[in-house]
Amino acid sequence: LDRVKRAYELSVSIRLKEEQRLAVLAKLKTFSEQKDLYINNLEFFYLLYPIIFKELAKLLRCVIPQFDEIPDNLKCAIFTSLIGKFNALEFYYGSQGRFKRQGLCMCSLITVFDFDNLEEWLDVEGLTRKDDMMRTFRYYCDEYMTIFSRMQRTNRITETEFHSMIAILICQLDTTLHLPDKIQRVFDDTRAQVFEELQVYYREEMGLRDYSSRLGNIMTLSAALSELHRNSEEQINLYSLLFDIRSQDQMLQQALCCKEKVTK
Repeated sequence: LDRVKRAYELSVSIRLKEEQRLAVLAKLKTFSEQKDLYINNLEFFYLLYPIIFKELAKLLRCVIPQFDEIPDNLKCAIFTSLIGKFNALEFYYGSQGRFKRQGLCMCSLITVFDFDNLEEWLDVEGLTRKDDMMRTFRYYCDEYMTIFSRMQRTNRITETEFHSMIAILICQLDTTLHLPDKIQRVFDDTRAQVFEELQVYYREEMGLRDYSSRLGNIMTLSAALSELHRNSEEQINLYSLLFDIRSQDQMLQQALCCKEKVTK
């Protein structure tokens, strides 16, 4: 967990600089209720994707040093099954106790998503069929925020629990992925080690004798993050089918090529 903490903090320092640069590039509006934040939009989301991808790759290698031994096609599948959960975990952790009204959540390190102002998300030049896209977007947002609000009603997690959840999500592979036995054991062993370290943290640093409720909270959150990931993945792929927006696979290619554009 100490290794994950160091890697994550380094990642945040890198991404903060990139987010500030991209906020200017995308001409984001300042969030009126907290002047240190911006209102996210679709253009910023796509511009930020390559940076998140690169930094998530570093975290993956930190948690699973043998990651580069995995075949390339499986690496892409792992990223696809992970990135939505990782993003949702960051949104949740960054939103803890931050906002006074409902319908708000962090949407990156310095941006916020406001469910009451969905039009801001699609305030991007070059999009076609905006009205149709808004109706689709509203449907998915309603579902996303229902799950997210449920998460916010659970017990807040500590920084150490947050770092442990990063590692747990990385090791919690999609059941459709079939890794070589040797690599699968690495993921399984790493996940077991994370839970062992987490229990030591509960006993020695938090002074808990019974920490079953905290472990249960983490598992509940993990399940909700999987729901949010499915929502995001389905939403992105539907946008690609119906509108002039890149698919999940195309976004992975964007990340590899670092192309800063939104439409196909």
